[in-house]
Amino acid sequence: MPTDLLTATAAGTLATLSAGGRHRVSCLRLDGGGSFVYWMTEGETYRLCHDGTDWSVTGAEWFNPGQVYRLSKAVTTAQALPLSPHGHLVLRPGVTYEIRAGHTGRWTVYALGN
Repeated sequence: MPTDLLTATAAGTLATLSAGGRHRVSCLRLDGGGSFVYWMTEGETYRLCHDGTDWSVTGAEWFNPGQVYRLSKAVTTAQALPLSPHGHLVLRPGVTYEIRAGHTGRWTVYALGN
């Protein structure tokens, strides 16, 4: 039996907004080669990993290869994700998170682990 399989634990439903077919995490943006507010597209899966400095995001087809994209809040590093209908998920370095939209169009964040 393989021992390198990841488990995904649902950590909550993200507080999001949408416009023009793209979605955003409320109060956060994506920085990398510019600033992007509405950056998530249904059908794509995103990973958040702490790289020792900030929370980097991977997974979008429109991302430029080699460009690092970081989750931020105004001029600071994002430390938590807002949840719907209220609350937040404090991001922990050492944990990888995955964000994906379900069949209802709501975005769920998962904590990944072995």
